[in-house]
Amino acid sequence: MKRWGRHWSNDRYLICEANQQGNFMELQVDVPETGRYRLAVCLARSYNFGLVQVSLDGRKIGEPFDGLGDHRQPAEKVEYGAFERREGPHRLRFTAVDKNPKSPAYCMGTDYVQLTPVPTPSAKAPSEN
Repeated sequence: MKRWGRHWSNDRYLICEANQQGNFMELQVDVPETGRYRLAVCLARSYNFGLVQVSLDGRKIGEPFDGLGDHRQPAEKVEYGAFERREGPHRLRFTAVDKNPKSPAYCMGTDYVQLTPVPTPSAKAPSEN
């Protein structure tokens, strides 16, 4: 990916050459311990990318992302919010739900997935009078 710029993490990204609506790619996301986590995904753009719906453990999250664009530009970090998750493997699915009329295909690409623990508020100590 170096020839397209230095903005790609680890100089690569994952691409799915989807040729029809409904094609998907699925990643396993391992949660290290039960808790609340923020999920962000850095989604790529290209001339043949479609509209991508992201799902976490079978539940749609966020709005479809229109991946049509210039593959030389940095991927876009999309924040999906915070979710309670149990320790262990979880499914993150990217589904080609449609395409921009200017795109010839339904392809999709991701640069990275970011799962960040949300700190739990510590218990307040009783006030002294």
